[in-house]
Amino acid sequence: MMDVMEVVGNSTSGAGQEVDPFAFFPGISSRIIGLGGAVPGHDPSYVFHTPYVRARRGPAEFTVRISGLVATTGTLAVRIHMQPIDLSAHARLMNSERIALARLSEEGGEIRIGFEGYPGMTYAVLGTISDDTDAWAASLTVSLDQPYDPAEDELAEATGAPVVNSAGLAATSQLVSISKPTLTAPVSQIFTPEQIDEEPFQRWRHTLQIDGPSDRLLWEQIYVLEVLSRYGLLKPGARGLGFDATWSLLPAAMAKRGASVVIAGTGAEGETSALDHFRRPALCDDMTFADHVSTCSADLQAVPPELVNFDFLWSRGATASLESPAAALKFVEDRMICLSQGGIAIHLIELAAGSWPLDPVSGNVLRKGEVERIALQLISRGNEVAQIRADALAPDDRGRRGASGAVPPVTSFALIARRTAGS
Repeated sequence: MMDVMEVVGNSTSGAGQEVDPFAFFPGISSRIIGLGGAVPGHDPSYVFHTPYVRARRGPAEFTVRISGLVATTGTLAVRIHMQPIDLSAHARLMNSERIALARLSEEGGEIRIGFEGYPGMTYAVLGTISDDTDAWAASLTVSLDQPYDPAEDELAEATGAPVVNSAGLAATSQLVSISKPTLTAPVSQIFTPEQIDEEPFQRWRHTLQIDGPSDRLLWEQIYVLEVLSRYGLLKPGARGLGFDATWSLLPAAMAKRGASVVIAGTGAEGETSALDHFRRPALCDDMTFADHVSTCSADLQAVPPELVNFDFLWSRGATASLESPAAALKFVEDRMICLSQGGIAIHLIELAAGSWPLDPVSGNVLRKGEVERIALQLISRGNEVAQIRADALAPDDRGRRGASGAVPPVTSFALIARRTAGS
């Protein structure tokens, strides 16, 4: 593990701090021709990687400027990693953005990506290109708008204000939390009616032109869009894979934003009737939809070899259609191979809301402990899982009813996992 470099560049004026974009791997050539050094590196996707630097507490932002960028193909992935200053833990992903290089060239070559600064932590921004590209550029610069100010910690100590150290931050980053789930800061979480009243839900409801009820099934779809938006994956150039046999507006909403989507398990590849099931002309015109959405036949218990290198995937109702929790675990685990390195999986799972006996018609409804075991299995395989917030379990009165008319105590749980280089 490389040492943390406290300061690179001395500018702390209103323009922020300049950070050397190639200091982490000095002398290594970049995937973008004309940038970096002259020595080939071990990672063919490498574009740039800054050293780890400190930032002020609170909202902060890196700005990446690629001058003279010319490109017709390729997608740039930009990520922010966080690491304790004492190197007591591995780096964690804080935020990510993806953009087609041709579009970035047209827009002037500038990307802004934000994060939350914490005391005792350091941050690096890095870029990779995993697909084919013909990009070249004249130069690349990186700046941090909120550089570290030692006086801030001195003031906190003088006034007795709490200072969060790396150990304290790690304690709040445990896998399972009793904190209240919110759509404003989505993690792996249970549905709660309160999330319907939050700004992201109402914003997406307006954007999607939803006139029907605001229930947990609509929450599932808005949750997926909000998470993908936060990870920078609702953009041209992104590739998504969906296992979604229910009524869904997700493919149309994704296609409208330029993402290419394959819906698996809906019928024969390219089948018109299968595509029609997902058309939403009010959200996405037919030409754009046809250009960005396709179908393929896929067994839930087997991964077709061609379904690989996706930037994100999602599933809704898939685990409930399988015969056992073990089959659900295998489904979630096996689907990670469909993602490219750094890709995001979002699984909407039917969860037993409490300890009541389940109605026989409820299908393969999972318990909280079974969801946690799935998360631990993913982590053991080298993947990352967003923190689980599923403590506030309560029956969903707007859920589906059994044959007897009783409401099965079932609600929705969303699991986020990221495929890492080691998985």
